[in-house]
Amino acid sequence: MLVLASGSPRRVELIQQIVPEFQSLSSDIEELGSDKWPDFEIAPLQLAPPFPVSGSEDPRLWAWRKANDVALIYRDRIEPGMAILGADTVVVGPGRTLGKPRDGEDAISMLALLRGDPHYVVTAFVVLRATNAEPVVFHHEAVISKVFMRAYDDHEIAGYVATGEPFDKAGAYALQGQGGKLVSHVEGCINNVVGLPVCQVRRALVAAGEQVLPYPNDGFCEHCPLAT
Repeated sequence: MLVLASGSPRRVELIQQIVPEFQSLSSDIEELGSDKWPDFEIAPLQLAPPFPVSGSEDPRLWAWRKANDVALIYRDRIEPGMAILGADTVVVGPGRTLGKPRDGEDAISMLALLRGDPHYVVTAFVVLRATNAEPVVFHHEAVISKVFMRAYDDHEIAGYVATGEPFDKAGAYALQGQGGKLVSHVEGCINNVVGLPVCQVRRALVAAGEQVLPYPNDGFCEHCPLAT
């Protein structure tokens, strides 16, 4: 059975579309911080200036840290050979990476920065294989989507922030929620913006020998070339 190293409702909902059975286990390593690094090379993301992502903020690093931490702290619940999926999403605005806003003022500032312009959302995921010692990396990947925001006005920003939705969302908006009204269109995988590039994850899990569900006939990733 697959282990999803996340308690995110969005990722839980998306992984339910990929595999028939899984367990969701999470850690607080993202809040606590970590200085651990994987043994695979993390090459710079292919984003044009001015969209920088530092090595310490790279979602591939944090996807691995989350999955690795879950493998270690839940060793008694994860049998050797089980696959562990970790993921991390960053919103990259002009000049800086945008995390979750600290407060309403920070949320307003982020949404004003993104207004009327494109930015990038990068979701990285790793698949680890549990062992009796350190887990082994089977696959790692970063998927990039380009999001174009509408030229919304200050009143729209204030109204959206007042809903409370932005406060636990990177970049201060949720594409799948009311924040979707602020978005003009997306180039690339929409599910990637929500939190998990389901087609790429499904392909990696198939390569790892995991049981996956067939693609549903309800428009699921209907524009993705990997949806076969």
